[in-house]
Amino acid sequence: MVLRHGFTTSDIQKSFKNFFFYFESKTYLDNSNPIAPEEKKIRSNYYKILPENVWRFHESKTSTPVGGVLTCLKIGVVPPPPFEKINPSSTLEGWIDPSTFSDPKDATIFICRQITDLFNRFNRRSTMLRSHEDPNVDDIKKNIQVWKLLPLFFRLFLYYNGHGVPYPDEVGDFWLFNKQYNQYVPMSVAELQNWIGCPAIFVFDSTFSGRAISSYKRAAQNELDNPSPSKESDPIFDYYKSMMYTESFLFAACKEDEYLPSHPDLPADLFTCCLNSPIEMSIRFFILKSPLRKYYESLYDYIKVDESSDNPDQHRNYKIDFGYHGEYNQRDDSLGTLYQIFVALIDMLAASTVLKSLYRRCFRQDLMCNAMFRNFLLAQRIMKYYNVNPISEPPLPDLHIHPVWDQWDLIIEQFLSKTCSIREKYSLNTYQVISLQPKFVFTDFFETQLEALEYWIDYESFNRKPVPQFYLLVHLIPTPSYRLISLFLIAKMVDLGPWAVSLVLESILLPCIMKSLKFFSNEFKPLLSFIWAKIMASYHHVVQIDLMSNCSANYEAFIEMIIPEFSLKPELTRQQNSFYIRTYAPDTGLTDNQICLPVFVLTLFMRQNTIAQECVCQIHLIEKIVWFLENSNSQSLKVWCGLFLSQIWSMLFSIKFLVFKMEIIPKIIEIFKKTTIPEVRASIVYGFATYILLDDDLGDNVPNDAQIAELKQADVIIAKLLLEAMYDGSSMVRKQMVVFLSKYVYKYLDFFVFTAYTSMHEEVVLTERIKEVNDFRKKFPNYGSIYSALWKFLLILAADPHYEIRNLSETVIQYVLTQLINNKAYRERFNEFRERLITKFSQSPVKKLRHVGSMNKNGHNHSFSQPQPSLKRTVSFRSQHHLSSNSIGEIELPPTLSSTITSNIIRKSLSIQNFFKHISGFQNDENNLNGHENEKSFGGLKKTYIPHLARFEAVDNMRTIPKLPLESKFLDFSIEYFHYPQLKKDKSTLRNFGYHVDDQQSKDWRRNRNMEIIEETQSQKEKALKSDWSNLKVTIDNQSVPRLIEFSQFENWIVTADDKNIVKLWDWNKNEDLSNFSNNNPIGSKITDIKFLNEDDKSILLVGSSDGVIKIYRDFELADSAKLVTAWRALNDSQERQYSVGLITDWQQSTGNLLVSGDVRHVKIWDVQKEMCINSIPVRSIKNVTSLTSDHVAGNIIAAGFENGDIKIYDKRMESKTSMVKEWKGYSSNVEKKRNWIQKIHFQRGGNRELASGSTNGIVQLWDIRSDQPVVEFKAFSLEERVKKETDDGMSAFAIHEHAPIMATGSANVDLWGIQGALLQTIKIPNKKFFSSNMFINNMIFHPHRLMLAVKAKNEKLIHIYESSK
Repeated sequence: MVLRHGFTTSDIQKSFKNFFFYFESKTYLDNSNPIAPEEKKIRSNYYKILPENVWRFHESKTSTPVGGVLTCLKIGVVPPPPFEKINPSSTLEGWIDPSTFSDPKDATIFICRQITDLFNRFNRRSTMLRSHEDPNVDDIKKNIQVWKLLPLFFRLFLYYNGHGVPYPDEVGDFWLFNKQYNQYVPMSVAELQNWIGCPAIFVFDSTFSGRAISSYKRAAQNELDNPSPSKESDPIFDYYKSMMYTESFLFAACKEDEYLPSHPDLPADLFTCCLNSPIEMSIRFFILKSPLRKYYESLYDYIKVDESSDNPDQHRNYKIDFGYHGEYNQRDDSLGTLYQIFVALIDMLAASTVLKSLYRRCFRQDLMCNAMFRNFLLAQRIMKYYNVNPISEPPLPDLHIHPVWDQWDLIIEQFLSKTCSIREKYSLNTYQVISLQPKFVFTDFFETQLEALEYWIDYESFNRKPVPQFYLLVHLIPTPSYRLISLFLIAKMVDLGPWAVSLVLESILLPCIMKSLKFFSNEFKPLLSFIWAKIMASYHHVVQIDLMSNCSANYEAFIEMIIPEFSLKPELTRQQNSFYIRTYAPDTGLTDNQICLPVFVLTLFMRQNTIAQECVCQIHLIEKIVWFLENSNSQSLKVWCGLFLSQIWSMLFSIKFLVFKMEIIPKIIEIFKKTTIPEVRASIVYGFATYILLDDDLGDNVPNDAQIAELKQADVIIAKLLLEAMYDGSSMVRKQMVVFLSKYVYKYLDFFVFTAYTSMHEEVVLTERIKEVNDFRKKFPNYGSIYSALWKFLLILAADPHYEIRNLSETVIQYVLTQLINNKAYRERFNEFRERLITKFSQSPVKKLRHVGSMNKNGHNHSFSQPQPSLKRTVSFRSQHHLSSNSIGEIELPPTLSSTITSNIIRKSLSIQNFFKHISGFQNDENNLNGHENEKSFGGLKKTYIPHLARFEAVDNMRTIPKLPLESKFLDFSIEYFHYPQLKKDKSTLRNFGYHVDDQQSKDWRRNRNMEIIEETQSQKEKALKSDWSNLKVTIDNQSVPRLIEFSQFENWIVTADDKNIVKLWDWNKNEDLSNFSNNNPIGSKITDIKFLNEDDKSILLVGSSDGVIKIYRDFELADSAKLVTAWRALNDSQERQYSVGLITDWQQSTGNLLVSGDVRHVKIWDVQKEMCINSIPVRSIKNVTSLTSDHVAGNIIAAGFENGDIKIYDKRMESKTSMVKEWKGYSSNVEKKRNWIQKIHFQRGGNRELASGSTNGIVQLWDIRSDQPVVEFKAFSLEERVKKETDDGMSAFAIHEHAPIMATGSANVDLWGIQGALLQTIKIPNKKFFSSNMFINNMIFHPHRLMLAVKAKNEKLIHIYESSK
């Protein structure tokens, strides 16, 4: 279907295919500021950041390299009293039956060596235990002389088996032999440790062995409480003594009054077997309890004799055979798999039940200590089954009936069943089974546990109570087959938020993650970098050291992700005596978003860390980062490349100078000019601020004058760039500019103090002797300098519409003025200038205030009311004309109001700071920057809420001493992105993050509601010509005279703006005032346009003012809840005109373009996503643009109406000079009078896409941009009709419906017209008898979809809404 202007329905469908909502990102929600510490405390459940001493696991410096196994068995000798042998009883010692030996001495040797070998396998890399069969006291003392040579932080392992000697006595002494083996010698544990002189692990396997632990505890406590007098004052000795006791661990087979079990099916040294053979003992215990005991026992021979030994002294080798082979440390065989599962289960049990401090002390020491405590829990479980209670020091909780043991029994049963089934199926023995299937798979334990953990992460992590399976990852990361899935689950875990990162660190996973950097293959790179990014986001200030710890530069792994060709010390390459930048292609095998992660990690690694900056400072790396900054397609990568550069040169002169010599700065400047992403521009400006060389950056380097001069040259180059970009549309970028200026001012403070003084002097000259201003400027060399330009730039920013930017700029200016006042050379003259200016202001009884805008020729639409009672100039100095070029008119204030202003000036000028704020155009106190209620009222008006900025509290520069340089929060804000969930972005997760997020049901409801409204109204548009429009649906009392009214497309809202710059939102269906707030305009500025944005979902509100400022608000539908999203000066070059229209806009939702014009010679096109002006189309007219519209199909055609009646069409796709493609002069061939002021011109969004215009003298025309003549033309009011209607105002308002073929014109009444010019109906204004004779309709608007019309008369507070009868 072909529509007007050549548009087709297919063009319309294409234009709305890619629909986008704007100003919804975190940047706007949070005002590009990080969360405040107070808010973090409120949301501490999410932002759970633990102190380093809570989660930091300092691996114990103590290890267990040596030790002894003491077996006092005396096999073949009559047991000492009161030992009584029960028959039958257990006989196995070290899994060996001594009765099978003919020589008891051989039995003792083999048993002792067997026990020693079994203990040695737990610390296979460093522990070397020696066996001592039936030792005497002299042997022990001799070995102690060797053990004393151990370093301070070594721990000794000492095992004692006293099954052949008397039980420990009541005082806790255990028994050894004398040298002649004819007498028992008592010895206490404390005495033994004093001989040793270092921490130790003591294991006692004998009846009443608990007495030894009790004796040791008493002796240790006594020694700690009452140290030796000769060494009491020695702190080193105290620490050593304390560590000797606190780092020692003791294990005993039973309590003080308990006997060991003597069941014939159990080993005699049951406690020892549990500690050194946990798998063998677990299987034996399971078989003993199993109803299939006989079946299982028939398959195995527990003792296997190896006769192959050629050693005559060792004629037999007894081995244990349970049907499996291998070592505990071999993860690919059956024994290794069982032991790995056992270790994982016990750690899960201990981590979830034992106190954190105790868990770390007992289960996170060296391998021997960890194994002893794990195996002790198994001993606790087995021996308590036989009514024996093993004990330990420190004591562990009783866990012998925990459900984990049922799971462990299941694993053993699976193993036995699998082994039996294979042996029976193939009629093979154990070793043949093993050779048949080397990797003996008998359970899916780890897979099911990982599935359970993933389920918790995905569905139950909201309760933030980790499941035991979480601690399983510590054991699976080192396993190659489970490393990838383990890292993936950790990545999902840390993605849940800072609390989850804290949980990962608290679970001692950081050392495992550190070790994983050694396996930095391509498949692990994205996961490891993601995990590290999440950790660095929350704990970068304390984990930086981990990337350089243990004499290994772990940070190099991240550099290699960025530049695979990384080398530690690349040579500097020069080309024509200058550094050059290579061109790179992405060759890392990673996407740009993946490369962003190591860049982020390195950025935080270097933050406030000069050592890290020196480590990372590699020529090739800097070159590659600059290449990514210019060529990457990833916004995140570009942002973090800019922040990376800001950190690498932030604190060291040497790196700043290196970057200057590499000619990086000019390259970055060119990138800044080309980039269209606000966040990237902000990151670059942030980097420029850190590049400024301050005294703190010199360190040990002493630069020469030439080097300093070169860096100053770079400062000037950067400053000039920011002067060119001073009107950037992004508040985030301008905020970083203020930070840059603060550092620039701080560095060159003396120059800015002098510039402020001369500017003050110049103000006096402009006030008193304006003709001498040129001669004055010639006298001062700083006039026109970079310092003068930047000072004026600061003054411009001090009048910025964004509250935070304004406040920060005032802080910088206040700092300069404070230094100026404290300077003796300028103080006297400065006070003189102040008095002269105060006198000058106070002598005039009547003040003329300039304001933007005045009434149009007929007194319609653009008339402004009197300004508020406050003298406030919109220019910084008279020499500054960035705003004074606005169209201005002059009005005289009443004498009473003038005297009020004068008195206020004198009172506030008592403070030089406030005085200078007056003369430099700062906002006065009524502009409450904190966004609370306006404390001033005028003329009895009610206090009005002023929208505030998110995460911003203004600094009162009048009551605080300003400090420079300012600290930017942009890096902290950018870091918060990595607090935000990336892998799981469901609504519940986003709410936990602290954002107000509508659930999908609400969005679907709004979408369905919108479609219902469209379907309902589309079917009614043809009835618009036949319906009765005189039905008054509602009359809204706005309580103030509204200047502007605007309908919302889908909500039952109508928004108004009055001459007091108050915005009100009404529910027209309920006739209810929903909210109101002040736009906080400066004096002389009025609201001239208002629009709804993002109407298809949650609307935001655009408010445009006559001073060229645009502000965006959200949450305005709630009372006292509106928030300022962003603000910028869309027009900065307004010109003086006879009649002012202020700022007018047209919004294109489909393209994200905002067309802005008014008292200027061009139409500016702002891309709100890029936050920059992408085009400036010259209007080619000396007259004001009075109305602006564009097609909403592709957004390329722009139509503008002018005050002289001209209408011009522009195509934004063409060059600016040739963009005007059609012009219709302000005359008509079919009527006797030419067009006057274009009241409104508008492209229909729907229907036939008509372009309609209406002028103040009543001419209404419909246009086709392809035709030179109007398609339809008629005169809404003739001269006779105006006389008859008792008005000479002509057509004071014009509107056309967006979809229906109906138009409305307004004067004294409202006339409704068909699209072909037929008069349909006249609606008389209610209560006209109360109106004056010159009362007329000055504003009306159709609802975008419904057949409704809102009408407002001049100087009238009422808004009448009419609805077509159905």
